[in-house]
Amino acid sequence: MSTPQPTLLVVAGRPGPGTHLRHGTSFTGSTLQALEKLKLQCTWKVIQEDINTFAKRREPASITFCDATHWSASHLQQATSVLAEGQGVGRESGFIVLGCPPGRFQKPEERMSLLRTFPQPAKVEIAFDRKEIQRTLLDLAIKHMLLASQSRDPKEHKADVESKRATAPPRKSPLDSIPSIVQSTEDLRENNGRLSVKKIAGLYGLNVSLFARWLGCSRQALSKTPDAQSLQNALAYFERIARLRTVLSDDDTFRKWLRMPNPALGKTPPVDMLKRRKWQQLADMVDDIITGNPS
Repeated sequence: MSTPQPTLLVVAGRPGPGTHLRHGTSFTGSTLQALEKLKLQCTWKVIQEDINTFAKRREPASITFCDATHWSASHLQQATSVLAEGQGVGRESGFIVLGCPPGRFQKPEERMSLLRTFPQPAKVEIAFDRKEIQRTLLDLAIKHMLLASQSRDPKEHKADVESKRATAPPRKSPLDSIPSIVQSTEDLRENNGRLSVKKIAGLYGLNVSLFARWLGCSRQALSKTPDAQSLQNALAYFERIARLRTVLSDDDTFRKWLRMPNPALGKTPPVDMLKRRKWQQLADMVDDIITGNPS
């Protein structure tokens, strides 16, 4: 089995219209020199993008380095949201190195708040000066190659994929005991009682391929077994969110709600929260709306 070529993606342009790359970042050059000394450079592909281009990317890089060392606080916040969303979309998310301006995120609580933004905080590193950024990039390059070399066995790969599918079910809701609420989502289940990703995708007005990325499996697998037992915990979040229809006029209104900026979410559309895997947060929010106790 051949090993895919690893990629180092450098995100260097500030967010916003008319953004442009800041070419020639010394961090990238220094890192490549270090990789060359370890005889690793020839296997790596280096890509440079601005943050707007990165936001449209669907294939995650092995390592994404966001050179935000000269960005304002608002630009850094925008970039962090884009990076977090990208990490949530990717089936096999890579490492992220966030190069921050000096003086930012020095307190532990500030770093914790930043890392909470990411679906996979264990794969995110924060660095500040040139030497720290270079050392972090080099360490992650070595770690990536070691992990890749240990994942060549197809059986091990299959077990890894299965473990990623094993999502914990949503927390219990007080609405679980109300028959009319529970019955409101019966249309999302097959005759065997299991939730169907096809029916959920149809209600949400989203492509099954998008659910495949969120659930960590192929579109072909979902098409073949849309109500697989291994998917039931993850799909239960979408069923909980779909209960909102009990207080809406119709399914079209529900789909509009998903796509409209929501003040309770900082003007973020709920569908963007789905992309970031903030499923429990949305399920809790729907509970509050139905019970009339918005937080």
